[in-house]
Amino acid sequence: MREKIIGFAESGKGRRLLNTLNKRDIILTSFELDEVLRAYCEIGLPKEVEILKKRRGILSDNQYNALAEEVRGNCCSERYDDFAVSLRTLLSSGMRMNPTKTDVEDLV
Repeated sequence: MREKIIGFAESGKGRRLLNTLNKRDIILTSFELDEVLRAYCEIGLPKEVEILKKRRGILSDNQYNALAEEVRGNCCSERYDDFAVSLRTLLSSGMRMNPTKTDVEDLV
């Protein structure tokens, strides 16, 4: 299971990573969690940010980079709760500002 979690981390699948880590039956030592978080921050996070920039492109590059820095700053097992919150913030960035969503809502 640890290899699968590291695979999510390295491929930039932050939402899957969080969902998997938050399952009650998944138990990692603090060393293993640090290894997973380090892999995500070094390899997966840059991929995730680039995907968000291309798919959404709602925020400026500086705003995406600032959100990513917040995730990097919390990238250790002792600050996992802060890591999870900052990663969720990054993943949901710009969702409320999505122009296609607001256009549809205005028509209803």
